[in-house]
Amino acid sequence: MISDEKLLETLNRSRLYQDYERNHVKATGMPLTLRPVEGRTLALRGKRGENRFCAMMVRKMRTCVACVQAQKHLTEAATDAACTASCAYGLSELAVPVRLGAKTIGLLETGQVKLSTPNSKAFQGAVENAGELGMDIDTPAVREAYFATPVIPQERLNDVAGELRLFAYFLATNMKQIGFETKHGESPAFAKAESSVKEHKRQNPSIAGVAAAVELSPFKRMSREFAERSHPEYREEVLKTSAGV
Repeated sequence: MISDEKLLETLNRSRLYQDYERNHVKATGMPLTLRPVEGRTLALRGKRGENRFCAMMVRKMRTCVACVQAQKHLTEAATDAACTASCAYGLSELAVPVRLGAKTIGLLETGQVKLSTPNSKAFQGAVENAGELGMDIDTPAVREAYFATPVIPQERLNDVAGELRLFAYFLATNMKQIGFETKHGESPAFAKAESSVKEHKRQNPSIAGVAAAVELSPFKRMSREFAERSHPEYREEVLKTSAGV
């Protein structure tokens, strides 16, 4: 039997996941990772879109205790449903389980954001929390990075959780196709999808319509708005390529 770790490696290498991660970062400003339920604690370290303030905290002490504590909470609480957690510096993270049958094999994790606009009082609290750990972060560079933290209201973060739940379901239900793609370069479904887009390019096809045409089951139940918001670059890339741009 293939281990959960191997399954996650396959998903992480897949074209589908790589495209989704890139589009997620571009659309939300938040990093995204697919990690084991039990695994490295600094899951978003070095990822595209990593928060500069978080990166500075890690560099100062080679880790971030606040981040470790928040991710420990996510690991314990997000095995069955989406969960958010806030760190000691007031930044929030979100995790959504990827389930294969009744088993959670991994977590889609994103965040490193503030739920409201940062202010001087919040930064002073972060300075005091860091001081208790022997760190002096009251510097212009750290202050600038803190106030540059993306602000994602709770309502929008809830929307992101819904999008990630749908993507997690898609990953789990199309595991065989994704594995074939990773091993052979491209899955039959994606080859069909590209062909369908080229064939109907003048009709400006939606990703939802293309996915339904090639029988990727979760996409049949997606709203058109979500599909096009989450995967605009794939459609545009194929259209430009077929037009010789």
